[in-house]
Amino acid sequence: MTRRLPRWLAVAAGWLLPPRGRVPAEPDGGSALLRLVAMAAVIGIHVNSFFPLSGGGDIGRRLALLGSSCCFWCVPAFVFLSGYHAMGGLETLPARTYWRKRLGRILLPLLFWGLVFTWMPSGSGWRGIRAVAHDWWNCVPAFHLWYIFMLAGLCFLAPLCGRLAKHGPACAAVALFQVAVMADPLFWSSGVFRHPLSISLPYAALFTFGCRFAFRGIGRTAGRLAALSCVAYFCCMAFISLRGAERIPYPVFHYLGIGGVWGGLSVSVALLHAGRSFSPAVSARLYRLSKAVFGTYFVHPIVLAAFAKVLPPGFADAVWGRLALLCAAFVASMAIAAQMLKIPFLRRTV
Repeated sequence: MTRRLPRWLAVAAGWLLPPRGRVPAEPDGGSALLRLVAMAAVIGIHVNSFFPLSGGGDIGRRLALLGSSCCFWCVPAFVFLSGYHAMGGLETLPARTYWRKRLGRILLPLLFWGLVFTWMPSGSGWRGIRAVAHDWWNCVPAFHLWYIFMLAGLCFLAPLCGRLAKHGPACAAVALFQVAVMADPLFWSSGVFRHPLSISLPYAALFTFGCRFAFRGIGRTAGRLAALSCVAYFCCMAFISLRGAERIPYPVFHYLGIGGVWGGLSVSVALLHAGRSFSPAVSARLYRLSKAVFGTYFVHPIVLAAFAKVLPPGFADAVWGRLALLCAAFVASMAIAAQMLKIPFLRRTV
């Protein structure tokens, strides 16, 4: 006899989860899990930004750095995953059709949330038109929205990336470009590369790698090697953070640095391969949860800002406090995004 959930639990699940909608014939559980874990890593980085250490001594500082260093893989992973999922459309749709469909999914949320964060009152007061125009031109109407500008730029580059991904020699050239980017990641984070379209250039190689893995597939050997690489990556980041962080330059922990790219590629390939072993039911549940990830990215700074106003000073100095903040912000942001998906207009913004 099949057991049913208690009514209160079923109501809570219906409130917190995104709407059911259409589930793919073969939902990719590995991809959905990767999106959820990467989103948690994004929030983990931003917890350190909203709650800087006010005490805790040297051990507390090193543990906070450990948490951040083990999360910087999330941005390369999202870029890789974008290329991985884009390859199907790039092979079946003309470039103009792909641009029209993809940009419509990106530009409306960017405009909506850009305006929300632009005109939201801050502690420094309202900004003038010149300051607002400067922020938009530099892709930072809010500190985290640079990623959406970059994603829009990648949409334009996607047809070229898809073509390069089909040819081995071209991928070798892309890999060399990625090495050049990792050699000096801070160069790509300022100046001319902080404007619309150009902001996406240093991330184009990661997007191409995602297209390549979608085109060639992920075999058992690649999946196992990626899993071993994950273990090595997290061990390396832990060692650097706890023993020698003061002697390691910041670019190591940069999204485009060796740590970010190494971790992003390793975790992405490992989880995408592991997802093949998930049952259809598990994959469908993970897919349903992952539908709220895009909205969670937009919402979570508001949730963290609200927590920063109500929590007592020093709450996040302890490791348990930061973990509690991460979990609470993740669940609250996912719940808000899930509810927005059920509202006719707002669902198009998340």
